[in-house]
Amino acid sequence: MYLNFQKFLKVEVFSLICQPGEAGLLGLAFHPDYKNNGYFFRNYTTKVSGNLETAIVLYKVSNADANRADPASATVLFTFDQPFDNHNGGAVKFGPDGYLYISTGDGGSWGDPGNNG
Repeated sequence: MYLNFQKFLKVEVFSLICQPGEAGLLGLAFHPDYKNNGYFFRNYTTKVSGNLETAIVLYKVSNADANRADPASATVLFTFDQPFDNHNGGAVKFGPDGYLYISTGDGGSWGDPGNNG
């Protein structure tokens, strides 16, 4: 992760980020009070027991090293199934009201077999 072109946060979750198709890391947002609380949120799709799912996870920066995420701080806020490895698109952002907003794709494959689009 870079801030003003300077490396400032190392997130050691490569196996979760590198996934086939349109899965993997979909979004990242820093809490509006990140400077004081060190919280950030990840939106990613990964395989769990052979099935794809999207997860929204809260992390905190390590107390020992402010340039690293603390993997033990990972708190899964929620997950949902993804039937295919495409149309998983997503974002996670804070609005001006301070709420966390999450968007996602329709989870369908080519031709929208589930008529979700």
